[in-house]
Amino acid sequence: MKRSLLAVVVATATLGLTGCTPYTGINSLPLPGTEGTGPNSYEIKVQLHDADDLVANTPVFVNDINVGTTTLVALDGWTPTLTLSLKNNVKLPANATAALAQTSLLGSKHIDLITPPNPQGTLQPGATIKEDMVHQFPETEDLLAGVSVLLNEIGRAHV
Repeated sequence: MKRSLLAVVVATATLGLTGCTPYTGINSLPLPGTEGTGPNSYEIKVQLHDADDLVANTPVFVNDINVGTTTLVALDGWTPTLTLSLKNNVKLPANATAALAQTSLLGSKHIDLITPPNPQGTLQPGATIKEDMVHQFPETEDLLAGVSVLLNEIGRAHV
């Protein structure tokens, strides 16, 4: 009797913990205290040329202030698309741009939302920043690769 009860409890717990949505790793779970989530937030999408190992919970910054988080990294056809959740009080122009950046030389990645010099309109909830409005700052690997090429060329010039 106890074994069958234990089997039922384990089976119920397993089904309950798996839920109805697929588990895609620990980073798919929302973090407590994350900016831009909850009832006082709205979502926008950002299309990229390359998702470049971005994951859910990547922070979103405006003017170096954390205003939101990445809730989903997915493909829209063949285009990597991020879903960003932002605080309601974040107002961006319709022609806002985005950039993939790092917080420091060896720091984590984040998304910068940038107001252009000639702001036009207002970015509405559910809007999409298209991939031609997104750029990427050089990463540590790019910097080191450039230094390597430079040093190799200097070495060849002296041989």
